[in-house]
Amino acid sequence: MVRLTRKGWNNVLIFAVMAIILLFQLADRRIQRNAPAEQILSLLPKDAVILTWKGPDYSIERIGNSWRVQPALKISSLQISSRLDYWLHQQWPKSPNQQFPEQGEVIRVWLAGHDQPLLLTLSRFQGDYYVRNWLGVWLQVTSEDYWKLKELVVEKNA
Repeated sequence: MVRLTRKGWNNVLIFAVMAIILLFQLADRRIQRNAPAEQILSLLPKDAVILTWKGPDYSIERIGNSWRVQPALKISSLQISSRLDYWLHQQWPKSPNQQFPEQGEVIRVWLAGHDQPLLLTLSRFQGDYYVRNWLGVWLQVTSEDYWKLKELVVEKNA
């Protein structure tokens, strides 16, 4: 049996803990290396509460449990809720190209707990549609989603 002093056992414990930390670091790096290259991201933070959504030609404001749209349109509060919920939870792939012209139309989104609005930028480039999310990352979106963000388009069967 190994006979160590108290100081010796402390050193053994320190090296054992360092070995475990090293093991966790190596495992984490291996997991990250095997992760898919294409990232799927959302427009807004997870579980965000939207207070106001100002698009290029419209504005949606939370009034209690319902919504007000400016300019006034024939759209129900339920349709607005489902549209905002879609934008909040939908995820799109990160664009492989992150260099776009800074021009584009801006959507300002005020969230509960934030003093300043988050900015989403809409851009079209070489026939494809892109939106810069709250992290500043360009996401490639479908043309349908692009136009839904740009204009408050309501489906006929909604």
